[in-house]
Parts: sequence; structure tokens; C-alpha cells
Amino acid sequence: MFRHYVFSFALIFFAALGGAGNADEIRAIWVTRWDYKSAADVRSIIDNSIALGFNMILFQCRGNATAFYHSDIEPWAWELTGTTPASLGADPGWDPLAVAASYARERGIELHAFINVYPGWHGTAPPPLDAPQLYNTHRDWFVADNTGTTVPLNTNYLYLSPGIPAVQDYLFNIAMEIIENYDVAGLHLDHMRYPGAGYSYDAVSLQRFAEATGGGTPQTMPAEWSQWRREQVSALMRRIYQGAHSRKPSIMVSVSTEGSYAGGRDTFFQDAYAWMKEGILDVSFKKTYNLNAAILVQWISDGLSNRGNRQFVAAVDASDASVVQQLTGAIRSMGTDGIAFFSYAYLCPSHKPTSTALAIQQNFFVFPDIRPPMLWLNAPDDDDALGPIISGPRAEPASLPQGLPFRLICGARDESGIPDKGVRVLWAADADPRLSGVLMNMPYQTGNYYCSEFAISIPVTTNRLYYQIHASDNDAENGVADRAMRISPIFSIKTSPNLIYNFHATGGTAGANSQYGAVDGAGRIWVCDSANSRIVIYDPNGTQAFFSPITTGRDAAGQPISLQNLAGICHAPDGTIWASLEKMKMLARFESATGKPLNGVALTFNPGDVDADYAGEIFAAHRTQNAWTFWTGSPADGATSATITGPDYPVFHLSRAVGCTKDGGRVYQTSDADRSVWIWERAGAGSKVFTRKQSRLCAVSSFAGGVDVANNGWVFVSDSGNKVVRLYSPEGALLQEIKSGNPAIEPCGVAIKPDASMIYIIPSSGEPNIQVWSHAETSAHSWLFK
Repeated sequence: MFRHYVFSFALIFFAALGGAGNADEIRAIWVTRWDYKSAADVRSIIDNSIALGFNMILFQCRGNATAFYHSDIEPWAWELTGTTPASLGADPGWDPLAVAASYARERGIELHAFINVYPGWHGTAPPPLDAPQLYNTHRDWFVADNTGTTVPLNTNYLYLSPGIPAVQDYLFNIAMEIIENYDVAGLHLDHMRYPGAGYSYDAVSLQRFAEATGGGTPQTMPAEWSQWRREQVSALMRRIYQGAHSRKPSIMVSVSTEGSYAGGRDTFFQDAYAWMKEGILDVSFKKTYNLNAAILVQWISDGLSNRGNRQFVAAVDASDASVVQQLTGAIRSMGTDGIAFFSYAYLCPSHKPTSTALAIQQNFFVFPDIRPPMLWLNAPDDDDALGPIISGPRAEPASLPQGLPFRLICGARDESGIPDKGVRVLWAADADPRLSGVLMNMPYQTGNYYCSEFAISIPVTTNRLYYQIHASDNDAENGVADRAMRISPIFSIKTSPNLIYNFHATGGTAGANSQYGAVDGAGRIWVCDSANSRIVIYDPNGTQAFFSPITTGRDAAGQPISLQNLAGICHAPDGTIWASLEKMKMLARFESATGKPLNGVALTFNPGDVDADYAGEIFAAHRTQNAWTFWTGSPADGATSATITGPDYPVFHLSRAVGCTKDGGRVYQTSDADRSVWIWERAGAGSKVFTRKQSRLCAVSSFAGGVDVANNGWVFVSDSGNKVVRLYSPEGALLQEIKSGNPAIEPCGVAIKPDASMIYIIPSSGEPNIQVWSHAETSAHSWLFK
């Protein structure tokens, strides 16, 4: 029997692991320049983002060389004051970025200034001729196609050329203007790239390339031409990063990068992996906008493997509500440093959260958190500041049926090997694990995964399990213990209301007035057919065993006896079957493999049901009095016995059934004395002293059936009067009422397979067929029942 533990949830406070009291997860949302028109809009955006569980807002304040903030370099965006570019440059009378930064600070959420870097204009209409906009003032700064022609107005963005030094200076100044003048936590760069491989063949770029290569051209040196363009984007990236951190050391510089690294590198000349490895980028927001699961997994795995010593966030396109939740769960389980959603307008149209947005909060962002710290900022030469990658967190069984013991599993990979200080899990039922959680080790397992040290049980009333993984790696190179600890997001699993057992089929005939059943080591089902004075045995496939039925046994002297008044049956670990004969005061024995009768054991009392523990101790109910007897070994070998009696009642009472846990530490007894199931606890291993607990397991109807205990400690109580079998956890929690078989029967007892994957309900009267019930999870997770 496996060990499972139940923990009190009366606030077991967590104050360990170096004060790591928060989840570490970037939860970002993009807010585009079309999402707001007023200060009230901005405040609604921030309020909604916080309510939905986000901890970072990427607030767009530059679209295409127009400003949504007070700029001394670029004109006010026309979208703030009109519906066409005719209003370009008009002062809106308020500063969106200032309002956003101030209110975000007040509400306690990070606000990052989000700018489109290289776009210089957009659309088929030009800006007003008198407007001081780049399209008018520096038309020569825009990209040219491979014929050398400057790209004309179209429905897409017109990009500035990264190969023109004046462009780089201009864009650097834009970025620094924002950092110097606004209290923002980060700078987020989008469109940090060329528009495509066929650009920019402008005169300045071609001349600079020729000078750098000794007269080369794109035609004669295509590979070098691609690399040169790549270096132009990287040069601005490097300059902005260094400039930003020199002005504000704690600022986060992030980039929206292409989903396909190869596409980004070879088509758009955006070498995000090189930026991360060089350390000129803090966080990569990878646009994993692909619904092909294999491609999505490849992009994310590739990003994690090439993030260097920087953070990696995967992005979700929230425009398709049908897949957002599925993608969110998949991405969060892969070990990224966070998740980002594009965009606010899809999740909160007209500032009203959609059902998808609410589901994200309820299923994934229940508790507030903070983003992971950027440890490299204080140790720029540290190449191990991230900690292990935590992936694949889950429970086994996955559906977590209410009351079912489970284990928590995850993967944890560290570039330096197995995490030096191991992996631990912090969990709680229906509560924030950081405040009222239980901390448990997760030892390393074969197959490169970690599993909670013990099976866990939670209250049957639990709606959700919340848990968080901690994987720490000693930073030996820098002499700092636990510096590189990784704290996962808080994951949750909704407990399943699914039945633990489902009706499977009807089996063989039990016979009228049958009495209990048992399953032997080979999976055969033994049933007491009391009315016909025989034992019927079925093979696992439902056919009768070759030695079935058995109609005779042997008494203590070895003489043949008939099997009259069968009252109980069990399988012992030595491969024998024990059957009680009530009127004869006898325990009959048989070889389970052949059905061969063995010498029985004479008793001084009328036995009821019987059971056996792993040590071979036999327990027998007294059929006509409120007592039960057990032997500290096999009675056939002369083992000593002890009789346990209940309270003295003035009238005749039956003790119909007895069941024991497989370690022999607890005995359940059904009694007509008060129509309940009593619980007896052993004083210690091998002790002959049992004490009856004040609390009873449950009430039963008059003339109740058996009480049967599975190897995992589950207790099955057959209540024939109410036509139900009640399943209880070892802690006494009702897990299921098993009563929906067709037709309903009056259960006498339950025969249980050793792994609890199948149970066989034995009828006492009425419908004679045995009912077969299968466990919904055991086929995939049978290890839980060992």
C-alpha cells in the first residue's frame, strides 16, 4: 500500500526558500494606440488589466513616426484629435503616456512604453504637406526595394532604412527621450527589423556596404549583404539597450520578436538569439502566433534553448477566442518566463472583459504575482542567473477526481545539470499556496522528471488545487547559494466531479442470497453462493474457472464437509482462500490456484465475514454477537488469537462484516447495534490491543452488507437496504455513492482487484448478476494504487 499524507490547511505558512514569496511570471498585455482616446480610457485599461491578473502593460505610444506622448522630436499623432491624418500635430490637450505611467504607478502595475521602431508612415494617404513628419522631411530615409526605388505609399507600413546612420541616430534619440522624460518600467520595441529580404537597397546603404566589403554588391556578395543588414539592426539594438540602462539601470528593454527565428533572422534580419546571448536584450517576446501544435512547441523549445542568460516570453494572439485558453495552458506549462496577449482590444472590447478574458483570470491568473527579477543587471558577467527551466507540471491522475490521492510531477532542466538543491512543490487546496501552502520535496525520477515525494490527499470538497514549483541551482561560480532559483507560475487544476468508478458491465451469476466475494492473486473472483451451499469462481474474462463450483471443504481433521451457511470469504497473501461457515463454526480453506480443499479451522463462535492483511493475519466477525476475532498469523498454523468486543447491548445484535487495512492497523466493523460502521485502531504493529474510535465511519440501514477495504485504504460499505455501495477515503471522506448500475441491486459485498482498477459488487438478493465497475483513471495511472 502506498503512503499518502493529509495536511491541515489551517494556515501552514510558507516562509522558506530565501524569501521567495511570489510567483515569477510575466503576464503582459499589449495595448495598441487604437485602444484609447481619452484619459478615462487609459485608466479603464489599467483597471481592467489589473482585474484580469496582468502584471505588465505594454502601452503603445509611437506608431509610425508620430507620438502619443509630448515629444520634442515628432508630431502628435492624428488619432488623438481626429479621424484622418489632416489633424496630425494637433495638441490633444493631454499626454497619454504621462497619464498611463502615473496611474499605473498608483495602481501598482508595471507600464512599459511600447514603440514601433522602424515604421515611418502608414497607409495610402500622405501626411499633410506642412506637417513636420518624416515622410515630408526625410523621404530619403525610407527603404528602397531591390531596384533602388523608394517604396511608395501602400496599405502597409513604410519603413525607415536601418542602414542609414541618420536614421539610427534619430531612432536612438526617440527611445532616450521617452526614458528620460517618463516614469516607465520598461521600453518595448516592435518592428525592430527590416520589412523583408527585398529591402533596403537605398543609395546610402549600398555605398556603406561597398565600403565595408571593398566594393561588394548585393549581387556579388549576397550572404555578406544579408549579414550586413542584420548588423545594422543589431547596432541600433545595442545602442538603445546600453543607452537605456545607462540612464535608468533597472529598466527592462524588451523586443517583440518573430515566431520563427530563422524567418526573423533570414527574412527580416532580426537576430534575436544573438541579442540575448550578447546581453543587449532583457526579454524576448516571441510572437508564437501559430495554431499548429508541432510548430508552436518547436518555436518555444527553440526559444528556451537559445535565450542565453535572458528571459523569454511567448505571445498569444487573442483574436481567436476558441483557442486562447488552450494556448495559454500549453505555453505556461513549457517553462517560459511568462506569457503575453495581443491585444487588449480582443480581450476587453469597449473596456468590457470577454468571457475568454475572464476565463484566463479564473483559470490561470487567480492570484497576483510579480515578474521574475533580472538578476544579470547586478552581475553582468554571471552566465547562470536564470535557474532551471520548469516544464510539464501536472498531476497524476490528470483529471484529479475529488478525493483521489494524487502526485504532482514536473520536468526541471538546468544547463549545468540536475538542479543542485533539487525541486520542491508548494501546494494548497482552494487557496494561494504562498500564504497557506504545504511544501514537499520532489525527488528526481528516471525519465528526467521530478515527482512529489508522497501521494497527496486533499479534502473531497476541494474545487481547485493550486501549486508552484521551486527549482534551485547553487550559483557556485559566483559563490551565491540559491541565486539562480526558478519559481514557477502558480498552476491550478480543477478537481473533476467525474465518478471514480463507472458502471462497466454485469458479470457472472452470484446466486440468490449470496454472501460476499473476494479476488485472488490471479484476478479470479470468488463468490459465496450461500443459497446453493457452494463457492462460484470466475476467471477475469467472466467465464467460470475450471475448478468451479466448489461444493465441499474439509474440517479441522481433514474430513469432507458441505459448504452450508457460507457467511464470508477472503484471499490471504499465502495464496489461500478462507471461507466462513456460520452454523458449523468453521473456517474452510482452499488453494486459490486449483480450488483444492485444505484442512479447516474449528471455532467457538458463529463467524460472519472474514478478511486478511498483508502479514497473513485473519480477521473474523462474530455473526451473533457484537465482537470480532483476529489471529496473529494463520489459524491453521496455531497462531494465537484475540477477541475484540464492542459495547454491551441488552438485546441480540449482529456483527455482520469485518474489513481490515492491509497493514492490519485498522479494522472496520458493521454492526446492527447502532446501524453503523465502527472503526477500531490498533495500538501498534503486532499489538493485540484495538481501541474503538468515538467517531463512526457512517450509518447504514438495518441488515447492512459487508465492509471491504482496498489496498490503497479506500473503504467500500455495502448498504443493501438503501441499494448503494458507499466509497470512503481512509480519512472518512465520502468519495462516491455507487448505485447507478442497471438494474439496481441490493449489495452484500464488494470484491476488489489488488490495484483497485475494477470492483465487483456482489448482490444479496434480487438481481443475481454480479456488477462490474471500472476505475476511470486506473488504466493509465495504475501506479497510484500500488
